Amino acid sequence: PSLDISLISFFEGPDRIEINAEVTPDGQITKSGTNYTAVRDAIIADSVDTTDISIDIYSRVSAGNYRIKRGFFFFDLSAVPNFTYLEEAQLYVQTVAGHLDPGWSFCVQATTATPPITINDYASFTGPILTDLAWASRSPRVWFNDDGRQYIKDNLGGVIGFCVRSYDFDYLAAAPASLYQFAIHDRFAAPAIIPILRLYGEQ
Repeated sequence: PSLDISLISFFEGPDRIEINAEVTPDGQITKSGTNYTAVRDAIIADSVDTTDISIDIYSRVSAGNYRIKRGFFFFDLSAVPNFTYLEEAQLYVQTVAGHLDPGWSFCVQATTATPPITINDYASFTGPILTDLAWASRSPRVWFNDDGRQYIKDNLGGVIGFCVRSYDFDYLAAAPASLYQFAIHDRFAAPAIIPILRLYGEQ
């Protein structure tokens, strides 16, 4: 599929590659309802947004109505050289005014969805957590773990996708108790946030 890749840059010689994908094929999928478990375990969501607006990945409760948003990021790795050893990999979310609220975490898993996402992709995540849970709070970024690096290596030469979920109030199935339990958000996205995949290794 066309992923509107805006930039593939090489830094510090051939051993660092940065894949910068436009937000157009990415997006968020939202499900709401009065029963938290039904919202979390739903197969089909209420809405999907792939437009150039802010992306929120969170769980919240308001007047007894629960809402979960999940983010989906895709990267085209077809032009990325194969690594004999992939030492490190990082997911970085470039924002204008967004941040990771302190005290909460969010996790990254593989997705079986393909862009453009639809409401039928709400539950299209699979496998283990692919990153650390310690995200930088400003300009959110996180390092991939062993499973994550292997997943990237297995998908070099193709398209790779990630589902980003609230760790505390989605993955752990703990219902949020306050109005907003944010994970990551950008309230004033102009331009929209851009997910960036950074790869470090030996070719």
